[in-house]
Amino acid sequence: MLEQLIKQFGGQLLGGKGGELINLITQHAGKLGGLGGLLQGFQPEKAQSWVSTGQNQDLTPDEAQAGLGDDFINDAAAKLGVDPSEVSQAAAQVMPGMVDQMTPEGQIDEGLDLGGLMKQFGLG
Repeated sequence: MLEQLIKQFGGQLLGGKGGELINLITQHAGKLGGLGGLLQGFQPEKAQSWVSTGQNQDLTPDEAQAGLGDDFINDAAAKLGVDPSEVSQAAAQVMPGMVDQMTPEGQIDEGLDLGGLMKQFGLG
């Protein structure tokens, strides 16, 4: 499911730490009750475009930071050893495709085991 996204961004973002960022975002989603909880922080029309089977709307770094929260961005930056602005930029690139990959049928599966999914790709 996320294999294509991890291959696409894992080695390209944040000096090769894109996969780790995807892992941190999925862990954050788990703390918020799942993918639906994570998406509540984003503009509804953008989040819905990622979930639906249609075209994904782009996300700006500022929108990524607002949606994920300053605490998440700062904590992720510290864990990854990068500047918070780099995390916001990378998250803006990853989020639309990540959500799209996690919702192939155009709806959120709240029973999705995010931790298990990441372990499957060696990121959990």
